[in-house]
Amino acid sequence: LGRVAPIVRDARELCKGLPGESDQTLDPELLSNLFERLILPIESDETLDRQPRGTYYTPADVTIEMVKDALAAASRPQAPRGATDEQMLALFGDRGAPLPAWSDAERSLLAERIHAIRVFDPAAGSGAFLFGCLTALQTALEKLEPDIADPTPEIIKRQLHGQDIHPLAAQITRLRLFIALKAADRKANRDAPLPNLEARIVCADTLGTVADPDWRANRGGQLADRALVERVMEVAENRRAWIDAHSEEEKQAVLQAHREASERLSGLLRGNSALASPELIEFAERTPLFHANPNPSKTDPRLLFHEDPWRGFDVVIGNPPYEALRESLTADEITALAGRKRYRTTNAGDLYPLFCEAALALANPEGGVVTMVVPLSIAFGKQERTLREALEARCATINLRCYDNAPDTIFNVSPTVRSPRNSQRATVLTASLGKRKTTSIFTTGLRRWHAEEREECLADRRTTASFRSSVPIDESLATQWIRTPTPEVRQMMQSMVKQKRIVRNYCAEDGVELAFPLTARYFISAIPEGAASPRSEKLLKVADDASARLVMAALNGHVGYAWWAAFGDGFHVNEREIETLAVPDAWAADPSEAVALGQRLIDAIPQCEVTMLMRGTVWRNVDFHTHAPDLIEEIDRLYIEALGMPVEPLLTHLRIIRSNRSWDFPARG
Repeated sequence: LGRVAPIVRDARELCKGLPGESDQTLDPELLSNLFERLILPIESDETLDRQPRGTYYTPADVTIEMVKDALAAASRPQAPRGATDEQMLALFGDRGAPLPAWSDAERSLLAERIHAIRVFDPAAGSGAFLFGCLTALQTALEKLEPDIADPTPEIIKRQLHGQDIHPLAAQITRLRLFIALKAADRKANRDAPLPNLEARIVCADTLGTVADPDWRANRGGQLADRALVERVMEVAENRRAWIDAHSEEEKQAVLQAHREASERLSGLLRGNSALASPELIEFAERTPLFHANPNPSKTDPRLLFHEDPWRGFDVVIGNPPYEALRESLTADEITALAGRKRYRTTNAGDLYPLFCEAALALANPEGGVVTMVVPLSIAFGKQERTLREALEARCATINLRCYDNAPDTIFNVSPTVRSPRNSQRATVLTASLGKRKTTSIFTTGLRRWHAEEREECLADRRTTASFRSSVPIDESLATQWIRTPTPEVRQMMQSMVKQKRIVRNYCAEDGVELAFPLTARYFISAIPEGAASPRSEKLLKVADDASARLVMAALNGHVGYAWWAAFGDGFHVNEREIETLAVPDAWAADPSEAVALGQRLIDAIPQCEVTMLMRGTVWRNVDFHTHAPDLIEEIDRLYIEALGMPVEPLLTHLRIIRSNRSWDFPARG
């Protein structure tokens, strides 16, 4: 704790002026910053089996929007008839927004559902998501049941569950909820004893989860052996009783009962090896109800938070760690995850897919919601293909909102941790579990925004149905979730994949050399090799001069850029996205206009050259979009018309994709 006092002083100073901060109160949001600040020196502590690297503070505005997504989706089945998505989001997010004209019966049914929502954060950190869920649930219930007693204590004791591998994280999360309880007590002019939250917010390793929704379950969702159920329920009941044990006598009685119940469970497991899974042994023998600073439990959350019958959590929400798997786990541990623990995503090479897979196993299979902020690669990465398949196998709908890292970035708003800059491109994933013949996938494009537009951008939930190519021009592209920001862009992409030829068809081993940059932001210039030097670039060899000019016309317009933005990572330019770009059938039949436009691009190179000084070297590139916009428009029009599509509003949408306001499309009719 010697580290805490100076950091709290620094954090209070930095957080002055933030909402909720005053001389009398400690803004709970400060605890997120405190946790990230503390975690940096603690990560070198070798007493933990796995370190919480890849841990990033989740900004409050991101948390709030994700919480609204999750709770609105989880309560949707009991929403009043005709309730819009906007009304459901406002129910959880805006204390001042009046309720629609719902009947008393409709309000009562919806409130009953909200009271029943069970939330789980598998990587609790500082408790940002659990605190956000608490606030949103309070807001909704206060509107639906204005005459009912303050719901805060029951929400915290019965509805919120969380765990983290780091004991400090569990302690800070409990503290955050204690602050919320005391604030509610002050508002209600009461002085109730604080609950014991060690059985609700636990120090545990989420990778102790068996990644199988039917783990040790029968058709009814209960543990398979009835005697085992009884013993597990004894332990679970003591864990629940601990929450409201306030006097020392009550606490000692619960602790003694818990020890005895755990011993009975251990005895059953020792006498029946067929039942004695490592998770059950860990739960019975190495998961004490309460002691200071424990090593993380490695059992399954379905035991830690057991209910009979087990129906799964209604909401699993959080920000999982982003870290290379082999930096976190040994080869033997990875093998165990892929084998006995039944994880399919160990081939992804990162921790976050494993957390997503665990979330799928823990969420209610009939309407549960998984909401995670994850790297952008979830939509397109080759290694994440198995994760996409797992999500599609379990989910009825998948919603993706995708965010770039410039000019603003999702994560880099922590007032206490300013270096290093977190430039992670991110996706907010909201997936609703359920059985459906075909999973419905909705996406945004890759969004960019200025800092002053952040609130509006994060609140914008317009998405477009993604699609799968019926013509697999490239197997890896056919397994992606294609990021199309508007129906018009999706229609263009669908038309493009039906064309008979792609850039790859014009390539040849001994041909004319074109070059394209290794990385890009606002334009991709495919030009003759050596036309701009020095430039970090890759070569593309095409059959002849005419083919080179046609390919240049295809790649340098807004259409080529939009194709790359839909499939790529928004920064690296790979051969896959370049070579799979469609060449319109009309261009293939009569290439003369496209070839002529390609020649005009070559002629325009001198006037379009741009430079950038980096590390003492002047690097060169060619920006046709800024310095030859009329020529680019001619190319775009020729391409779009060759697809048989109207030029507007599509061309306007393509220009927005390339801009710094790529989230802000015209309102849809």
